[in-house]
Amino acid sequence: MEALAAPVLTISVEITGEAGPVHHGVVVGADTVIAHEGWPGDEESEYIPVEPSTLVFELARMVHLRRGGEEQPAADRVVSTVKALDAAFAGLDTASGDAGQDRDTVHKAVTGAGTSGSRRTP
Repeated sequence: MEALAAPVLTISVEITGEAGPVHHGVVVGADTVIAHEGWPGDEESEYIPVEPSTLVFELARMVHLRRGGEEQPAADRVVSTVKALDAAFAGLDTASGDAGQDRDTVHKAVTGAGTSGSRRTP
């Protein structure tokens, strides 16, 4: 367990999927390697000692990297823009210093960018 007490190298991997982000990684010591794997929505990780010679394979497994083999089915493509965020920043470029007026300006800019929804007041 000297890898946790005196790490030589720490590798962190974040994977984002349908269930949310998941954090994995490895901690490499002088003679040992400890892998840690998380679960979506859970801050706890499972720590497992792994053979140092399998470090690359362990990282590949964590990110579901596979050799050739079967072709994967086509996944739906997610198309997104930052149009509303850009509009909010543009509204803040002309900030007046009055919080209420600035909030209204940003709300109008974001709504005009094609978003909808009711406005909550603090």
